[in-house]
Amino acid sequence: MSLTDSLKDIISLFEHEISLSTALLDTMKNEQAALSNNNLQEFEAAITKKQKLIDEVESTEKKLIELLKLHGLSMNKQDISELLTRCNPKEKDNLTLLLDKLKYIATQCYDQNIINSQVISASHNNIEKIINILRGQTTGESNVYDLSGKSAKGIQTQTLGRV
Repeated sequence: MSLTDSLKDIISLFEHEISLSTALLDTMKNEQAALSNNNLQEFEAAITKKQKLIDEVESTEKKLIELLKLHGLSMNKQDISELLTRCNPKEKDNLTLLLDKLKYIATQCYDQNIINSQVISASHNNIEKIINILRGQTTGESNVYDLSGKSAKGIQTQTLGRV
């Protein structure tokens, strides 16, 4: 198979990966909303959909890698540059645009993943604090204030109950 024939398939795979990655980003944003709203059902649905999309992205990438291998290329920056030099100007522009778009969406997915991780971490910390309060365990000085609005040191916290 010639590179010209493969290029149509390569472009199609990149377009498909962009579509999947866009759906993944939307799903990650839905995941954040579900986390922020403490909606377990929406969170579980987002996680299931996210995993399916990740599997599809990986499958598409494997197909792309196999197709590039047929022409002695890989997905590294140097080989992609080599691929672009083998294209006619119109194909090169189209492929460059697709690569830039994919890189942009991948960066957005990375950033959204960090945000979701922070939301999960904050929720986990809040739940631990609540559990410790319910168990009567304190983790240090409480933030209690006197009538003047200054922090009142040395005041013992009271437990809500014993478990």
